[in-house]
Amino acid sequence: MSFKLAFFSVWNKPFSHIPQNITGNWVESGVCNYTGVYYAPAPDNPSIRIGSDLNHGDIVGYLPEELGRLTDLGVFHINLNRFCGTVPRKFKSLQILLELD
Repeated sequence: MSFKLAFFSVWNKPFSHIPQNITGNWVESGVCNYTGVYYAPAPDNPSIRIGSDLNHGDIVGYLPEELGRLTDLGVFHINLNRFCGTVPRKFKSLQILLELD
């Protein structure tokens, strides 16, 4: 499964409330244009290519196990949201994850 399809399918399931319509422009064919998603090599590790910054989104829901399929994810910023539950076990599959905030 491509990163685009994985990202789209993972993030469009687990949320019960997205107040600022953060995912409003998340359509299957344009991950690099999604609000809160960016492609950029990290200065200290060029293998990190994809980041997500959903800070201050006030998103309500849980972090699904499927996040472990996003193996190109290097930076994942999700503070100041209202997630519940635990960090999924499949996060161990995120070998290049450098930042989890």
